[in-house]
Amino acid sequence: MKTLEILGAARKLIEKPENWTQGALARDRYGWLVVSTGPYACRWCLLGAIRRVGGGTPPPNQCAEIVYANDRMTHPEVLAWLDRAIALVERRSAAMTKKVFIVTAGSYSDYYVVAAFSTRKAAGAYVEQYNLGIGDPSHGADIQELVLDGEAGDVREKRFVVTIETCTGSCRWQTERLGWKRDPRREADASYCRGSSAKSFAHALKLAAEARQQWWRENCGQQRL
Repeated sequence: MKTLEILGAARKLIEKPENWTQGALARDRYGWLVVSTGPYACRWCLLGAIRRVGGGTPPPNQCAEIVYANDRMTHPEVLAWLDRAIALVERRSAAMTKKVFIVTAGSYSDYYVVAAFSTRKAAGAYVEQYNLGIGDPSHGADIQELVLDGEAGDVREKRFVVTIETCTGSCRWQTERLGWKRDPRREADASYCRGSSAKSFAHALKLAAEARQQWWRENCGQQRL
């Protein structure tokens, strides 16, 4: 079961005061302590209700928080606490499902964003029209899927990395790894030039070649093939 389903089922289980208890995971109709998942349980604390509906046992720090909340609040306060937890999970879930589909085109140094859509279908239709009549497939449009209103901070993604020799321009290594979106797209020194792309090895190679040409212009005043 998903977190939202577990919390909703637990709330329903202890919604009536007569089905809720404190100081124990579960009690029978006589008030005796029983196993929360057993057949005689009819009253549960918040943690016992979570276990009863199939939520298992949360991590120790969460267990302590749940027990503390249950045993120090009234029944209406426990339900309100659950409602806040459910609302928080719903907001996070909604944020993760909001997606935007970015149409990009070009390659090398002319890589750019063309348009943005709320559905992949609309983005796909746009790409089909955009790519009609384009002779060079590397300059055609494609789609990138991103989460809208995602949490701030670094985001990791798959990166294609190509390293070439600064002197000869020959390819030395190409690797696929997980990297930060903030990582530089190209870099160069006297020995090697590197291109990093989320698109393809071909795009990474072009970025490496561009870095090499820029290094030669800045350091030697000439352009190398």
